[in-house]
Amino acid sequence: MIDFFQEGGWGMWPILIVGLVLVGVAVRFAVDREPVRLRVIVALGVTLVVLAAHATWMDLGKVFWALGDGNRFPAEDMPKVLLQGLKECTRPGTLGLGLLAIALVIVAIGVYREGRRELRAARG
Repeated sequence: MIDFFQEGGWGMWPILIVGLVLVGVAVRFAVDREPVRLRVIVALGVTLVVLAAHATWMDLGKVFWALGDGNRFPAEDMPKVLLQGLKECTRPGTLGLGLLAIALVIVAIGVYREGRRELRAARG
């Protein structure tokens, strides 16, 4: 897990922080089903996607910068370095979208519970 985090670069920290806050707010929504929390969940979700995309682009830039300097690696190692770098570029998206998926499952549970409460109220 530490290697996964290091491979993603420093952009993993804001993704982790925003993602954990998002999961926390989602849990609060699932427990108390306050509709106002959905606005915060949407805002944090969009922020998380933007952070993951930004960190991925930063990682891609770093890989291309390293490959652009012809003196860093021998020519025969370039394909290997490119593939390794592209693999590492997937780390921010994996973390960000993974946390978003967990939060959305928890939100879905809260929405389901709210619907059941409304259904019971409508039946009398």
